[in-house]
Amino acid sequence: MKQNLKKIYQDLSSGKLSQKDALEKIRALKLRAQNGSVNTLLAAPVWEPGALAAESQHHRLAYTQRHIVLCELPNVNVKRIESFISNSHCLSLQTSVQKDIAERFTDVAQACFELIKTILSGRPSGKILVQIVIPNNHEDALFAGLSGLLKTAALENPQITGQIILTPPNIAGEELIVLLETEATKYPEKIIKYETGSRIVLRLKEVSTSGEAPKVVFKDQGVYLITGGLGGLGVLF
Repeated sequence: MKQNLKKIYQDLSSGKLSQKDALEKIRALKLRAQNGSVNTLLAAPVWEPGALAAESQHHRLAYTQRHIVLCELPNVNVKRIESFISNSHCLSLQTSVQKDIAERFTDVAQACFELIKTILSGRPSGKILVQIVIPNNHEDALFAGLSGLLKTAALENPQITGQIILTPPNIAGEELIVLLETEATKYPEKIIKYETGSRIVLRLKEVSTSGEAPKVVFKDQGVYLITGGLGGLGVLF
């Protein structure tokens, strides 16, 4: 059971399984194990070296649409990327240097949200790839949090696949085109980082546990502040 769950999580993390398919497989495993013991598998996201397999170059999809969002990469020529990558639409986002990181993230997230909303409103029938490119520096790398928006879009319409690609801040346009094309495989990774000539991917990795019951952190008759529970959860509490 544990090995089967691990395989499902690995396939989900690498994009070989959609979230819907993964849930179906987990339900099937639970049904088969309902008369026996079920182990709990804990996993955490970790950065791992992720060299592309040779067969990846032969497993490419003909996406009907490619949407490429460049965050804080003013030196990359948008038109040049669109001319080299077929069916692509490229959007360059530059935020004000006068704003702090929270305000800049909000601006970028809002622009990406509007793009996703436009894609969904078009009711796409073919496969769509959305690639958000972010400079891999201390501050702008926080934009990788946009992966949650891409995951939500994929739940709304499984035809959409999203990627976050962190690149060197001074990457040249020609090199970026190669990276974008390289990552457009049949089973694309969700979050990829390029640094010092290496390709690193964010994947789920099993976390070993001692098997001991966790300590109860709540104190009897204690007083606790719950934030954000103003709806159904607030009523329950």
